Amino acid sequence: MIDFDTTSFGYARAAMVAPISRGYDIFGVTRHATSTLRKTFEEVRVGEARYRLRSPLTLTFYPFVLVDKGELIPEPDSAAPDGWSIIGTGVAFDDAFQDWSAKLHMIVQNLLAKRPWEMTQEEVRNMASMERMIDIPAYHRETPHSMRQIGTVARSRPIPDCILWEDGLVEHVKLYQMPPDFATFVNGQRFEAITVRDSMNGELQRVSYVGKLGRLKAVPPEQWEKTQTFLESPVVGWDEID
Repeated sequence: MIDFDTTSFGYARAAMVAPISRGYDIFGVTRHATSTLRKTFEEVRVGEARYRLRSPLTLTFYPFVLVDKGELIPEPDSAAPDGWSIIGTGVAFDDAFQDWSAKLHMIVQNLLAKRPWEMTQEEVRNMASMERMIDIPAYHRETPHSMRQIGTVARSRPIPDCILWEDGLVEHVKLYQMPPDFATFVNGQRFEAITVRDSMNGELQRVSYVGKLGRLKAVPPEQWEKTQTFLESPVVGWDEID
Protein backbone atom coordinates (compact mmCIF):
# COMPACT_ATOMS: atom_id res chain seq x y z
CA MET A 1 0.00 0.00 0.00
CA ILE A 2 1.33 3.42 -0.88
CA ASP A 3 1.65 5.82 2.02
CA PHE A 4 0.60 9.32 1.06
CA ASP A 5 1.82 12.22 3.18
CA THR A 6 -1.15 14.57 2.81
CA THR A 7 0.19 17.00 5.41
CA SER A 8 3.01 18.08 3.15
CA PHE A 9 0.95 19.26 0.19
CA GLY A 10 1.36 22.97 -0.32
CA TYR A 11 -2.05 23.93 -1.61
CA ALA A 12 -4.20 26.99 -1.27
CA ARG A 13 -7.62 26.90 0.37
CA ALA A 14 -10.18 25.32 -1.94
CA ALA A 15 -12.55 27.72 -3.66
CA MET A 16 -16.24 26.94 -4.10
CA VAL A 17 -17.18 27.33 -7.75
CA ALA A 18 -20.68 25.81 -7.70
CA PRO A 19 -23.52 25.89 -5.16
CA ILE A 20 -24.44 22.84 -3.07
CA SER A 21 -27.49 21.06 -4.44
CA ARG A 22 -29.61 18.20 -3.19
CA GLY A 23 -30.73 15.32 -5.36
CA TYR A 24 -31.74 11.67 -5.30
CA ASP A 25 -29.78 8.81 -6.79
CA ILE A 26 -31.22 5.86 -8.69
CA PHE A 27 -31.92 4.06 -5.40
CA GLY A 28 -33.93 6.96 -3.97
CA VAL A 29 -31.29 7.85 -1.38
CA THR A 30 -30.84 11.53 -0.63
CA ARG A 31 -27.47 12.77 -1.80
CA HIS A 32 -25.86 16.16 -1.25
CA ALA A 33 -23.84 17.17 -4.29
CA THR A 34 -20.70 18.87 -3.00
CA SER A 35 -19.21 21.76 -4.88
CA THR A 36 -16.49 21.43 -7.47
CA LEU A 37 -13.16 22.07 -5.75
CA ARG A 38 -9.91 23.53 -6.97
CA LYS A 39 -6.60 23.22 -5.19
CA THR A 40 -3.17 24.39 -6.30
CA PHE A 41 -0.04 22.36 -5.57
CA GLU A 42 3.64 23.20 -5.72
CA GLU A 43 4.81 19.66 -4.99
CA VAL A 44 3.44 16.13 -4.82
CA ARG A 45 4.61 13.47 -2.36
CA VAL A 46 4.03 9.73 -2.59
CA GLY A 47 5.73 7.94 0.29
CA GLU A 48 9.39 8.99 0.21
CA ALA A 49 9.15 10.33 -3.33
CA ARG A 50 8.95 14.11 -3.48
CA TYR A 51 8.14 15.72 -6.82
CA ARG A 52 8.77 19.46 -6.91
CA LEU A 53 6.71 21.08 -9.66
CA ARG A 54 8.37 23.68 -11.85
CA SER A 55 5.09 25.64 -11.98
CA PRO A 56 2.04 25.50 -9.68
CA LEU A 57 -0.46 22.82 -10.68
CA THR A 58 -4.19 23.44 -10.23
CA LEU A 59 -6.45 20.39 -10.03
CA THR A 60 -10.22 20.59 -10.27
CA PHE A 61 -12.57 18.01 -8.76
CA TYR A 62 -15.90 17.31 -10.47
CA PRO A 63 -18.18 15.25 -8.19
CA PHE A 64 -20.51 12.44 -9.32
CA VAL A 65 -19.15 12.27 -12.85
CA LEU A 66 -19.03 8.46 -12.48
CA VAL A 67 -22.37 8.09 -10.61
CA ASP A 68 -20.83 7.57 -7.16
CA LYS A 69 -17.37 9.04 -7.77
CA GLY A 70 -15.92 12.25 -9.06
CA GLU A 71 -12.99 13.03 -11.34
CA LEU A 72 -9.91 15.12 -10.63
CA ILE A 73 -8.52 16.86 -13.72
CA PRO A 74 -5.65 19.36 -14.17
CA GLU A 75 -6.72 22.74 -15.44
CA PRO A 76 -5.55 23.50 -19.00
CA ASP A 77 -3.27 26.38 -18.00
CA SER A 78 -1.56 24.43 -15.20
CA ALA A 79 1.72 22.54 -15.27
CA ALA A 80 0.16 19.30 -16.46
CA PRO A 81 2.42 17.33 -18.82
CA ASP A 82 1.76 17.71 -22.52
CA GLY A 83 -0.11 14.76 -23.91
CA TRP A 84 -0.72 13.16 -20.51
CA SER A 85 -4.29 12.36 -19.57
CA ILE A 86 -4.05 11.56 -15.86
CA ILE A 87 -7.48 11.61 -14.25
CA GLY A 88 -7.97 10.81 -10.58
CA THR A 89 -11.20 9.27 -9.33
CA GLY A 90 -12.69 9.20 -5.84
CA VAL A 91 -15.69 10.09 -3.71
CA ALA A 92 -14.02 13.31 -2.51
CA PHE A 93 -11.11 15.53 -3.48
CA ASP A 94 -8.59 13.82 -1.19
CA ASP A 95 -9.51 10.33 -2.47
CA ALA A 96 -9.27 11.46 -6.07
CA PHE A 97 -5.96 13.21 -5.37
CA GLN A 98 -4.47 10.02 -3.94
CA ASP A 99 -5.56 8.16 -7.08
CA TRP A 100 -4.17 10.92 -9.32
CA SER A 101 -0.87 10.99 -7.37
CA ALA A 102 -0.51 7.21 -7.61
CA LYS A 103 -0.95 7.31 -11.38
CA LEU A 104 1.57 10.15 -11.72
CA HIS A 105 4.00 8.26 -9.47
CA MET A 106 3.76 5.11 -11.59
CA ILE A 107 4.39 6.99 -14.82
CA VAL A 108 7.38 8.90 -13.41
CA GLN A 109 9.00 5.83 -11.85
CA ASN A 110 8.57 3.72 -14.99
CA LEU A 111 10.21 6.44 -17.08
CA LEU A 112 13.08 6.95 -14.63
CA ALA A 113 13.74 3.21 -14.55
CA LYS A 114 14.60 3.17 -18.26
CA ARG A 115 17.76 4.23 -20.04
CA PRO A 116 17.39 6.55 -23.06
CA TRP A 117 18.13 3.76 -25.55
CA GLU A 118 15.44 1.56 -23.97
CA MET A 119 12.65 4.08 -24.56
CA THR A 120 10.14 4.15 -27.36
CA GLN A 121 9.49 7.40 -29.19
CA GLU A 122 6.35 7.94 -27.11
CA GLU A 123 8.31 7.42 -23.88
CA VAL A 124 10.95 9.92 -25.04
CA ARG A 125 8.19 12.49 -25.55
CA ASN A 126 6.67 11.65 -22.16
CA MET A 127 10.08 12.02 -20.49
CA ALA A 128 10.51 15.48 -22.03
CA SER A 129 7.04 16.48 -20.85
CA MET A 130 7.73 15.12 -17.38
CA GLU A 131 10.97 17.10 -17.08
CA ARG A 132 9.11 20.28 -18.03
CA MET A 133 6.64 19.58 -15.20
CA ILE A 134 8.87 18.11 -12.46
CA ASP A 135 12.29 19.20 -11.22
CA ILE A 136 13.97 15.82 -11.77
CA PRO A 137 17.45 16.89 -10.51
CA ALA A 138 15.82 17.98 -7.25
CA TYR A 139 14.03 14.63 -7.05
CA HIS A 140 17.34 12.76 -7.35
CA ARG A 141 18.96 15.00 -4.73
CA GLU A 142 16.16 14.65 -2.18
CA THR A 143 15.08 11.02 -2.60
CA PRO A 144 16.98 8.60 -0.33
CA HIS A 145 18.65 5.56 -1.89
CA SER A 146 17.94 2.09 -0.45
CA MET A 147 20.35 -0.80 -0.82
CA ARG A 148 21.07 -4.24 0.65
CA GLN A 149 24.33 -4.52 2.56
CA ILE A 150 26.07 -7.18 4.64
CA GLY A 151 28.16 -6.21 7.62
CA THR A 152 29.63 -7.32 10.94
CA VAL A 153 29.37 -5.62 14.32
CA ALA A 154 32.90 -4.38 14.96
CA ARG A 155 32.22 -2.98 18.43
CA SER A 156 29.42 -3.70 20.90
CA ARG A 157 30.65 -2.30 24.21
CA PRO A 158 28.83 -0.68 25.80
CA ILE A 159 26.45 -0.60 22.80
CA PRO A 160 26.78 -1.84 19.19
CA ASP A 161 27.78 1.35 17.38
CA CYS A 162 30.43 0.34 14.85
CA ILE A 163 29.91 -1.72 11.69
CA LEU A 164 32.39 -3.22 9.27
CA TRP A 165 30.61 -3.56 5.94
CA GLU A 166 31.71 -6.22 3.47
CA ASP A 167 33.07 -3.61 1.06
CA GLY A 168 35.61 -2.61 3.74
CA LEU A 169 33.84 0.52 4.97
CA VAL A 170 33.91 1.04 8.74
CA GLU A 171 30.89 3.07 9.82
CA HIS A 172 29.79 4.41 13.20
CA VAL A 173 26.04 4.32 13.76
CA LYS A 174 23.52 5.54 16.33
CA LEU A 175 20.91 3.21 17.80
CA TYR A 176 18.10 5.54 16.72
CA GLN A 177 19.14 4.86 13.12
CA MET A 178 18.78 1.11 13.59
CA PRO A 179 15.84 -1.29 14.12
CA PRO A 180 15.21 -2.10 17.82
CA ASP A 181 16.66 -5.64 17.72
CA PHE A 182 20.05 -4.33 16.57
CA ALA A 183 20.67 -3.36 20.21
CA THR A 184 20.97 -7.09 21.03
CA PHE A 185 23.76 -7.73 18.49
CA VAL A 186 27.12 -8.66 19.99
CA ASN A 187 30.64 -8.10 18.75
CA GLY A 188 31.37 -10.19 15.64
CA GLN A 189 27.69 -10.68 14.75
CA ARG A 190 27.31 -10.85 10.97
CA PHE A 191 24.05 -9.52 9.53
CA GLU A 192 22.29 -8.30 6.42
CA ALA A 193 20.62 -4.91 6.31
CA ILE A 194 18.50 -2.64 4.15
CA THR A 195 20.13 0.76 4.44
CA VAL A 196 18.63 4.10 3.44
CA ARG A 197 21.28 6.62 2.43
CA ASP A 198 21.49 10.16 1.16
CA SER A 199 21.53 9.94 -2.63
CA MET A 200 24.18 12.66 -2.93
CA ASN A 201 26.82 11.86 -0.31
CA GLY A 202 25.91 8.29 0.72
CA GLU A 203 25.50 9.30 4.37
CA LEU A 204 23.48 6.77 6.36
CA GLN A 205 20.02 8.04 7.28
CA ARG A 206 18.53 4.89 8.75
CA VAL A 207 18.46 1.11 8.50
CA SER A 208 14.99 -0.28 7.88
CA TYR A 209 15.82 -3.97 8.38
CA VAL A 210 18.53 -6.13 9.96
CA GLY A 211 18.72 -9.93 9.99
CA LYS A 212 21.34 -12.10 11.65
CA LEU A 213 23.61 -14.24 9.49
CA GLY A 214 25.86 -17.14 10.40
CA ARG A 215 29.60 -16.78 10.50
CA LEU A 216 31.51 -17.46 7.31
CA LYS A 217 33.25 -20.81 7.34
CA ALA A 218 36.95 -20.83 6.60
CA VAL A 219 37.95 -22.82 3.52
CA PRO A 220 40.13 -25.80 4.57
CA PRO A 221 43.62 -25.88 2.99
CA GLU A 222 42.94 -29.18 1.21
CA GLN A 223 40.05 -27.55 -0.65
CA TRP A 224 42.45 -25.15 -2.36
CA GLU A 225 44.58 -28.12 -3.43
CA LYS A 226 41.55 -29.67 -5.15
CA THR A 227 40.63 -26.47 -6.97
CA GLN A 228 41.54 -26.63 -10.65
CA THR A 229 43.75 -23.88 -12.02
CA PHE A 230 44.16 -22.51 -15.53
CA LEU A 231 47.42 -24.43 -15.85
CA GLU A 232 45.45 -27.67 -15.60
CA SER A 233 42.91 -26.64 -18.23
CA PRO A 234 43.19 -28.30 -21.66
CA VAL A 235 44.87 -26.31 -24.40
CA VAL A 236 42.39 -25.30 -27.13
CA GLY A 237 43.39 -23.61 -30.38
CA TRP A 238 41.38 -20.89 -32.08
CA ASP A 239 40.59 -23.27 -34.98
CA GLU A 240 38.79 -25.57 -32.56
CA ILE A 241 36.47 -22.84 -31.29
CA ASP A 242 33.19 -22.95 -33.16
